Amino acid sequence: MEKQFKVSKQTADFIECIKNIDDTCEQIYKTVSEYVEDSKVDEVMNECFYPVITNLKDEVFHYVLSSIDENLSLNKNKGVII
Repeated sequence: MEKQFKVSKQTADFIECIKNIDDTCEQIYKTVSEYVEDSKVDEVMNECFYPVITNLKDEVFHYVLSSIDENLSLNKNKGVII
């Protein structure tokens, strides 16, 4: 059973953003696989895409984590369940 947490709508939107980044990453991998030799796909992903994706996710996580306490303290009885 998954745990549920009460968070602000804004935080829930950012968490959805992370999920979308992961989905996009999968699509990029599939696309790269279509145009690059099998033996080079991981190399291309590691050099070109993963650093950008990782940085983007880190920035989103940093923002979310820094705002969770503030959002929960401001909206103790408000929020959405994720």
